[in-house]
Amino acid sequence: MTIYKNPEYSPIHIIDSDEILYLLEYPYNGKKVIGYLFEVKKLETATLLMRISKTYDKGKYAQDSFDREKENTYYDLPDIFYFQKNDGQILQLPKTKDELIKMFPEKKDKIETEVKDKKLNPKNMKMFPQLFRALS
Repeated sequence: MTIYKNPEYSPIHIIDSDEILYLLEYPYNGKKVIGYLFEVKKLETATLLMRISKTYDKGKYAQDSFDREKENTYYDLPDIFYFQKNDGQILQLPKTKDELIKMFPEKKDKIETEVKDKKLNPKNMKMFPQLFRALS
C-alpha cells in the first residue's frame, strides 16, 4: 500500500488492526527523512514507534536461451524502532544495552536492572515494552 506524504493524512487509524500511523520527520542513516511510522506503545512520557519498509529488486528478461529470467521481487527490510519524547524529539532505539544507556544516562540503573532481572535480549521485540517502562 502506498500513502501520499501529505500532512493532512496524518495520523492514519487502521480500524481493522487498530494500528495508528504518523507522518513524521525522523533520523535514518544519518539523514532526516519524512515518512510514516507505526505506533507500537504509548506511555505518558513517550511513544515507541516502528518503521516498516520493503525494498524492490527489479527483475530481468533472459537475453538468450542460456540466460535465466528473474522476476520482480520485494523484500522486507528489518524493522527499526524509534523513541519519541513528549517534546517531539525522535531518537532511533539502539540495538545494545550500552548504547541505550549512553542515550539515557539518567536511567542507567533502571535499564541495567530490567535487562539483568528479566534477562532481556535486545534483538527481541518482546523486550521493548519492559524496557520502555524503565525509560518512562
